[in-house]
Amino acid sequence: MTERREVVDGTELNESGLGGAALLDIARETLRAVLGPLVPSEHRYELLMIANAMSIAARELEAGEGPTRSELARLAALLIEDPAQNEGDAQLRARLDALNRRLASEIRAGAFDDGAGREACHRHLLDSALAAVRISNPQYLARRGLE
Repeated sequence: MTERREVVDGTELNESGLGGAALLDIARETLRAVLGPLVPSEHRYELLMIANAMSIAARELEAGEGPTRSELARLAALLIEDPAQNEGDAQLRARLDALNRRLASEIRAGAFDDGAGREACHRHLLDSALAAVRISNPQYLARRGLE
């Protein structure tokens, strides 16, 4: 059985419809292109903030649990913990938060002040920052040749 597909305004639709990220992208573009010109100039900043928030939400949906699982795996290796296996999203976030608090505590206690631990901690923090910027502002990385 073949799936019926059609293209509307350059967006491919299938029988199951669009995913959340695609819907957010379409809504954002509509907001900017159709409603943007109608918004008084004193509210232009708010319109752009809403459009940017929609872009971030779409990228988060597209990325799924990947960045969270990657960060959790790096933290588990750094802190010599068992990596998470089949945890759901809420459990992943709770475990990630707990390990980040532990990492902060160990950094304050000097556990990563020198040696291989310092390099591993630096690499983890840099990778975490880059992953966050990939979601929040990927153009920043592209402009600086980091992606």
